[in-house]
Amino acid sequence: MSNDSTPELKPIDLRVAAGSSSINVAAACVRYIAEGHDVEMSALGAGAVNQMVKAGCHAQSMGA
Repeated sequence: MSNDSTPELKPIDLRVAAGSSSINVAAACVRYIAEGHDVEMSALGAGAVNQMVKAGCHAQSMGA
């Protein structure tokens, strides 16, 4: 733990499914990053990986 007064934030693990909205996942990523969290995304299956990659692209264009 660091010596300053800011609390340590836990990393956020977003689990992405094939039916997840890539825009909503991206918005969640951007919100958590703005709050100071580290964000990790995980997906199983081709459809879920596709949504995860699209969410990453959207988040990047949103300014994450």
